[in-house]
Amino acid sequence: MKTRALFVTIVLCFVASAESTNFVDSVKKLVGGDDSSGAAGKSTQTGSRSATTQESVVDDNVCVYKWSSLSCEPTASCSLQYEFGDMTPSQACRVSGSSDSARMPQQLHLAFAGEEAGTGMAISWTTFVLEKDPTVWIGTSEANVAKAKGAKIETKSYYKDEDYELYSYHAVVNGLKANTKYFYKVGSASTTKFQTSVSSFTTARAAGDESPFTVAVYGDMGADDNSVATNKYVNSLVDEVDFVYHLGDISYADNAFL
Repeated sequence: MKTRALFVTIVLCFVASAESTNFVDSVKKLVGGDDSSGAAGKSTQTGSRSATTQESVVDDNVCVYKWSSLSCEPTASCSLQYEFGDMTPSQACRVSGSSDSARMPQQLHLAFAGEEAGTGMAISWTTFVLEKDPTVWIGTSEANVAKAKGAKIETKSYYKDEDYELYSYHAVVNGLKANTKYFYKVGSASTTKFQTSVSSFTTARAAGDESPFTVAVYGDMGADDNSVATNKYVNSLVDEVDFVYHLGDISYADNAFL
């Protein structure tokens, strides 16, 4: 394993400056990688930016080495950063510290709010770079969302280390109707590319509403593959339940799990 890792290190050094097509083809055969292989099973570096909710967010698993350009793509977000154990160039492609993806909203969370049941929703998200104009857009149709009037947005920083500082934004939107589906997005008011795609939620039912409902109850997200399986199963129930009641142990605010 050590011998092969050393060999791959040397190969990666040559790959960055190789010009000969024959040489590149030979290297591809030796490392057994192509434009897409190697991303699976990638060893994610500590503090890497992980995506949880938006397709536009770039994380280490999205970064792929392209032999045609001899670089990691997308180039605006990824770069070659070899770590011991990487077996292919794609595995060595990771999110750059200066990447725009650090400004993309991530880890979106929703919680019922409002003085009366069903009249408000708390929307939270995070970024790895401080957003100066965090904003929430909301509406009753996916194609027509507007800035939420009177939404109070609080910015907090709960975690910081040598690699990054994580910023959290908490917005409370009031004046909503009970048991109603709303569409929303969050992000930078001034820069469209730092806004999420449009998602949706349904407000709580009004107090005294005795109509039947279905709730999913679970706790402890688990770690790594277990948490992925948990999320996948709960997401498969999205059209069958009215809301989810999580019992706790939902996140791990340290480098091992972010």
